[in-house]
Amino acid sequence: MSEAEQRAAVVAEARSWMLTPVLHGAALKGVGVDCGQFILGVFRNCGLVPPIDLGSYPPDWFVHRDDDRYQRLVSEFASETRGSLEPGDVILFHIGRNYGHGAIVTKAAPLTIIHAFPPTRVVMEGPLRPNSELLAPKPGRKPPLYFTLWPKG
Repeated sequence: MSEAEQRAAVVAEARSWMLTPVLHGAALKGVGVDCGQFILGVFRNCGLVPPIDLGSYPPDWFVHRDDDRYQRLVSEFASETRGSLEPGDVILFHIGRNYGHGAIVTKAAPLTIIHAFPPTRVVMEGPLRPNSELLAPKPGRKPPLYFTLWPKG
């Protein structure tokens, strides 16, 4: 598949998870998923990453630990980018003490993401607005990180 076809497959697969309930540690489309398992599940189902066992992890690990486990995991299959975001790219948000929430870009302009978002209790898609709670200034909050599986030209 071409890069464009892979990106389209990622977006289509991500949208097929819409309204799946948010459930910590789960990874079953239509039944329950958390934000990390969602991203892995989408890319795995598209054949772009191998199955990865995340093991057991507490639901609030990002609040009480300085362990950037999410960032390290995404870095295993994607490269951090500073370029413009495209459909299929991944955004990590700084929550608590480290990058503890992630989303998949579905549209570049306006920037639209899909993620398993605990406040909404389901996988949802929507524009990432500047006033989003994921971007709200808070003491110690770092800017989002952007990742891509595809080389930037």
